[in-house]
Amino acid sequence: MQPPTPTQVVDTVEDIRRWVQTRSDVPVPQPAATDAALDPLWQGARILVCEVPLPRPPDGDDPWHRFDRHVHVCTPHAQALANLLTRLRDGMSGLLDAERKYLFFGALAQAALEHQARHPHGASERGLLLAVLEEAMEIGLTWSREPPPSE
Repeated sequence: MQPPTPTQVVDTVEDIRRWVQTRSDVPVPQPAATDAALDPLWQGARILVCEVPLPRPPDGDDPWHRFDRHVHVCTPHAQALANLLTRLRDGMSGLLDAERKYLFFGALAQAALEHQARHPHGASERGLLLAVLEEAMEIGLTWSREPPPSE
């Protein structure tokens, strides 16, 4: 598969940006920990997206231990973030090899966490998604200008 050109990266991100612009711009507080909120809505490349942090049982019998090495992004906008990550995975697939997918999604998770830290009373869905999308654009443009690692 040929990696996308810088123009194709921009086109992909702009298509996704149009979808993001339809999202809410109202800050939302963290939801309560319900069974549904605990279910990971997206996982891959050592990233876990869920609505609330996974509980840690006091007795050490931790059903979530398999996610210990994952970066956890917990947000009331988990479904929208999961949709965005899926769209980016599909749109940037020509850039993501076995190693780069960890770098790419790790940087996107970090962008989401940093955005949340800048908005401790609740980030808007649109703001969170745009922060992640900007990071994806930067990485995508950089990698689309580089030769593939196998060359």
